[in-house]
Amino acid sequence: MSKVYFISFLLLLFSFDLMAQSDVRGKVNDDESKPIPGAHVFLEGTEYFDVTDIDGDFKIFNVPAGAYKLVISYIGYADQQFDINLEDGQTLVQNYSLSEGNLLNEVVINGRLEGQARALNAQKNNLNITEVIASQQIERFPDANIGDALKRVAGINVQYDQGEARFANIRGTAPELNSITINGERVPSAEAEQRYVQLDLIPADVIETIELNKAVTPDMDGDAIGGSINLVTQTADDDMQIKATLGSGMSFLGTNPTYKGKFAYSNRYADKKIGFIFTASILDKQVRSDNVEAEWDFTDENQKDASAFTNDPQIRQYHLKRLRQSYSSTFDFRLSDNHTIFLSGMYNWRNDWENRYRLRFNDIEEGDNGMITEIRRQTKAGTDDNKFGRLEDQRMMNARIGGEHLINKVKLEWSFSALRASEDRPNERYISMRSEDQPLTLNLIDLRNPMLTLLDPAAQDLSDAYELREITEEFQFTREIDYNSRVDVEFPVLFGKNSSFIKVGARYKNKTKLRNNSFVEYAPLDEDGFVAMALANTEDQTLDNFSVEGYEIGSFVTREFLGNLDFSSGFEGEDVIEEFAGNFDADEEVIGGYAMYTQNFGEEFSFIAGARFEQTNVDYQGVIFDGETIMDTERQSDNYGNFMPGIHLKYSPSRWTNVRVAWTNTISRPNYFDLVPYQEINTEDNQIQLGNPALEATTSMNFDLLGEHFFKNVGIISAGVFYKNLTNVIANRTENDVLFEGTLYDEFSQPVNAGNADLYGFELGLQRRLDFLPGLLSNLSLYANYTFTKSKLKDITLENREDESLPLVGTPENLINASLAYDTKKLDIRLSFNYAGAFIEEYDDEAFFDRWYDAVTYLDVNADYKISDNWKIYLSVNNLLNQPLRYYQGIEDRTMQVEFYGIQARLGVKFKL
Repeated sequence: MSKVYFISFLLLLFSFDLMAQSDVRGKVNDDESKPIPGAHVFLEGTEYFDVTDIDGDFKIFNVPAGAYKLVISYIGYADQQFDINLEDGQTLVQNYSLSEGNLLNEVVINGRLEGQARALNAQKNNLNITEVIASQQIERFPDANIGDALKRVAGINVQYDQGEARFANIRGTAPELNSITINGERVPSAEAEQRYVQLDLIPADVIETIELNKAVTPDMDGDAIGGSINLVTQTADDDMQIKATLGSGMSFLGTNPTYKGKFAYSNRYADKKIGFIFTASILDKQVRSDNVEAEWDFTDENQKDASAFTNDPQIRQYHLKRLRQSYSSTFDFRLSDNHTIFLSGMYNWRNDWENRYRLRFNDIEEGDNGMITEIRRQTKAGTDDNKFGRLEDQRMMNARIGGEHLINKVKLEWSFSALRASEDRPNERYISMRSEDQPLTLNLIDLRNPMLTLLDPAAQDLSDAYELREITEEFQFTREIDYNSRVDVEFPVLFGKNSSFIKVGARYKNKTKLRNNSFVEYAPLDEDGFVAMALANTEDQTLDNFSVEGYEIGSFVTREFLGNLDFSSGFEGEDVIEEFAGNFDADEEVIGGYAMYTQNFGEEFSFIAGARFEQTNVDYQGVIFDGETIMDTERQSDNYGNFMPGIHLKYSPSRWTNVRVAWTNTISRPNYFDLVPYQEINTEDNQIQLGNPALEATTSMNFDLLGEHFFKNVGIISAGVFYKNLTNVIANRTENDVLFEGTLYDEFSQPVNAGNADLYGFELGLQRRLDFLPGLLSNLSLYANYTFTKSKLKDITLENREDESLPLVGTPENLINASLAYDTKKLDIRLSFNYAGAFIEEYDDEAFFDRWYDAVTYLDVNADYKISDNWKIYLSVNNLLNQPLRYYQGIEDRTMQVEFYGIQARLGVKFKL
C-alpha cells in the first residue's frame, strides 16, 4: 500500500497526464534563415514550454489534444503567436521565423543588436551560470583572435605575446586551471610544457558563439576549475549566405602593412536536407616589438630593496612576420526530422618568422676601477628557406563526426573526434659575439628604467673588441594527438508544467604528447677568419623610435649571414646533450561517466542534480642529464579517480529575472611535462630543474550565486559572488644554493603541490541601450563589467614561504571592462576600455625574487558604416595607449621585462550576400 500511496502522491504533485500523447516540435529561425538559440517557446494558458537549443530546435512532449496559441518570446522582439491544432497522437513539426519587423520599437533602429540578443537569450535560458558572446558581438569589437575577444568578458584577463592575447585567466585562476573546447572537445596544446591552448592560433571571425561556463554541469568535462570556454563553430543556414571581409592596416612600430581577409559560404541542398558551410580566415602582418629586461639581486641581506641592483640587463628588438590561416567546414545530413548526422573539421595554422637582436650586459660586477661586464650581442635567425627568420610553425586541427537522434522521445547524441596540435621550430640559429671586462656606469635612480652607459667607444658596436662566443642551431618539435568519443542519452521522466529529464553519458579520451628537441653547438675551424667575416657582415639595428627612451641597441651580425652558414663544411659540431633533457613522451587515458537529473517546477523553478566520475591513467618517460651523460628514465605510470557531484538551482520570479545557485566540483590535472621524471642541468648557470612524478591533481569545490535581470530592449544587469576551495595547488618550488646528489647548485627548481587555497570574488555587469536619453543620445549603449577576486595560498609547502600570505598565481584583484557605443541604422562607433590588475606569476624562495605580471590598461576604438544592404566599411585602432607587456620582480618599480608593440590600425570592407 505504501508504494501505491507514493506513486499517487507523485502523480498528483507533478500533474503527470498519462493520456497526453501529442508532441509539438520545430525550429525557430531569423529572417536570414539562421537558427535562433535561447528562444522561449510555450503554449499560452498552459505551462508546456521549451527553450530552443543551439540549432534553434524545440520539443514539447505529451500535450493534450486541442487548439493552442504557440508563443515565441525572445529578448528584443515582441512576443509572436501562432495558432496550432493538435489531434490525439499527432506529432506537429513546424518551423517559425522571427523577422526584423517584429523588433520592439526601442531597437528597430539597429538590427546589429541581433547578436547581443542571441547571446542574452541563450544566457537567460541556460540552467547553469554562463556568459555567451555571439559572432555579431565579436564583430563589433576590434579583436583579431579569440583571446582578444575573451578579454571583454566579466572575470577574464588575458596575457599577451607579440601584441596579441595568447592565454586566458578565468576568475583569478591561471590558464592551466581552465579549459578551452571547440564544440565541447578540449583543444590540444602545441606548448610542450603546458596543457592550455594558444588563443592566438584561432581567429575571432570563424566562431559562431563563445560560451563561458562558469559553473560546469555533470555532462561537461570536469577539468575546469576557473571555467570552461567553449567555442561553437558556425553551421549552415537554411538559405545561401556568402560573406567576405578584406582589410589592410599597419603597426605604428612597423613599416610593412597588415592584410586581413575572410570568406564564408553556407547553403543547404537536397530539399534542405544537406547543409554545408565553409569559412576561411587569413591574417598576414609584420610587426616590431621593443623590449628591455633585467634580473635583480641585492648586496645587503638586511636591506634588500635598498641595496637592489640589476646584474643582467638586456635590450632586445624583435621583428616578426605572422601568417595565420584558419579553415573550417561542416556538413550536416538531416536524414529525417528525428535523425541528423554531422561531419565537421577545423584547421588552424600560424607561422611566425622571428628575428631577435639582443644586447646583454652579463654578470655586472665590481672591477679594479669600477663596474665591469661582459657584453654579448646575439642574433636570432633561420635559414634561407625560412626567410632568414626563426620559424615557429604551430598547427591545431580537429575532425569530428557525430549524430543527434530522437527515438520515441529519447534523445541520443554521439560523437567521435580526432585532434592534433604541433609546434615545429627547425633550424633555429643563434650567433653570439662578446667583449669581456668592459667598463660601464649603472644608473639606478629609476628602477623601472635602469640606464647603462658603456665607457669604451669600441664596445658601442661590433668591432675588433668582440670575439665569437657561440654559434648554435636547434630543432624543436612538439606534438599532441587526442582521440575522443562520447555518447549521451536523455529521456523524459515527467511531462507538462513539472517536466523532468534524466541524462546519462560516457566519455573516453586518449592523449599522447611528445617533445623531441636537438641542439648543436658549432665551432669554426678557422675562428679568426670566421670572426673577420662576421664583423664584415653587421647591421646597425638602432632606431630613432625605440619605445624605451634612452636605450640604443647598436649593431649585430646580419640574419642573412647567420642563415646562409653551411655547417657541413668549415665547422665542427657537438651535441649539447643537456638540452636533450627536455625531451619526453606521455600517454593519458581518461574514462568518464555521469548521470544528471533535471527537474522543472513550472517556469519559476528548476534544478540540476548529478555527478560525474573520471578515471585518469597516465604513462610517461623522460630524459635525465646528470652533468655528463644523458639517459632515458624508466617509464612510469599512475592512475587516480575523481568523483565530482554538482547541483544547479535556478529561480525565476519573472520571465525576465533569474536567481542562480551552484555547487560544483572540478579538477585540473598536472602538466604532462611536470610529471615526467626528467632532470635538467644547466652547467653554465649552475642550475638544476627536476620533474615530479608524485604530483597530485588540483581539485576545487566551487560555490556560485548570481542574480540577473534582462531588459526587453536587449540588455542585462547582473551581480554575483563566487568562492573556490582548492586542494593540492601546483606551483614551481625554487630555492637557491641547494645541495643535490653531492653537487651544490646556485638554483634548484621543481613543480610541487604547494598547498591549498581559498579564492573568492564578485562580479557586476551591465549591458543597456540608453534609449531613455533624449534625441540623438538615445542611440548610445553601454557595455560594462567589473570583477573583484582575492586568493590566498594556505598550508604552504614552499621552502621559506610557509608563514607568508601568498596569493594564487594568476589572480588580479580588479578587472574592468567598459564600452560605449553609438549606433544608427548605418553607423556604429565603439570606444572600448579594458583594465586588469597585477598578479603574481611565479613564486621564488623569497618575495624579493617573485615574478609579477603588471597591470594593463587598453583603449581601442572601432567603427563601421553601412553603405548598402550588402556593403560595409570598417576602421579599427587598437592599443591607443601603447600599453606594454610588463613583468616586475618583487615590487612594482623593479622592471624584469617591458615590451612595447605600438598602436595598430586597420581599414577594410565587408560584403554580405
